[in-house]
Amino acid sequence: MGCSHPISCLAYADKSGTISISLSTLYGKLSDSNWYALNFQRSGMETQRLIELTPTQLITCDWSNTAIYLSGLQSNQDYSLICWNLLAPHHESERIRVQNQEQNTIAVPLSLNAGIYHIQIQGRSLQDLGCWCGSNQNDLPILANEDDDLANYCYTILGNESTQSFIASSQKLAINRQRIESMLSSLKTSPYYFPEWLSHDSLLKKLETFLIDQKTVSISRSDNSEFASPSLTAQRKLPPRTLPQPITLFTNKQPAKWYLVQTKSPKARNTFQAHLKILRTQEDIDELIVEVGFPDSRDYPDYVLVRLNDYEQGCEYLRKINGFKTIEPKPPSMAQVNKMLGRE
Repeated sequence: MGCSHPISCLAYADKSGTISISLSTLYGKLSDSNWYALNFQRSGMETQRLIELTPTQLITCDWSNTAIYLSGLQSNQDYSLICWNLLAPHHESERIRVQNQEQNTIAVPLSLNAGIYHIQIQGRSLQDLGCWCGSNQNDLPILANEDDDLANYCYTILGNESTQSFIASSQKLAINRQRIESMLSSLKTSPYYFPEWLSHDSLLKKLETFLIDQKTVSISRSDNSEFASPSLTAQRKLPPRTLPQPITLFTNKQPAKWYLVQTKSPKARNTFQAHLKILRTQEDIDELIVEVGFPDSRDYPDYVLVRLNDYEQGCEYLRKINGFKTIEPKPPSMAQVNKMLGRE
């Protein structure tokens, strides 16, 4: 019982097995401490914790793009940062052990994978610190390099795309609702550190809509399960699958030539597409990269067509994009382009 020097006392139960302890009897016997605990041990059995009293002082923090600065840590406690990445929502949180150096303020480097993090600190209790992002707009978490659904989901956030696009992409992933609720609460009440390209209000709206959508889907499924007949459900046929039509991201009437770009893999084509879209928005280069087309993925799974006003200058931009492999220096004929894009 107590602080660094335990105080023992012996108590007997009454006929009903009840033990009564008056904590007021301990007044004057305990030395000053920032932590007290009351343990119970029945004869011949292991000790059990009944009560633990800790100070109510909250830990405060400040942020930079590479670290978090913590104040108010207790010298006799071990702490860990719990960091959950919104861009890898189905992955476990990362833990960073805090080296408590008994200083007023401690700097903890945030050497984390690319992402948008909800960060809490775990001591004897769990406390919210806020949300943090120190990566660039084009940076994807490692997991997204091999997962097209995750990459598309990430780009709806990184590109500040519409809430509808975010909801549609999130439905393809297993996202823990409680994690979203916790991060949303933090965004509303705790400090955060975001780069200029990341909109706090846009992210807040996305998470709020996600929770509403999840609740609606849950109610809808519950209602349908009450009336749907298993035999009728089994007889339902899926609608025939239609092949996606070749799409053009941007169009600008400029004299230019088409070039064939090869990406590193079929999966990398989606990554290249999303990165190219962000690059054209950021750099305002529609007059240079006039048009982008995507050949049928069955015949050209890792190829993209780009229409350039200047080949050399266009190559400089394209080589910077994640997923780029090569570009054919000789433009294909218009007949070949139309065939690749299904325009014939």
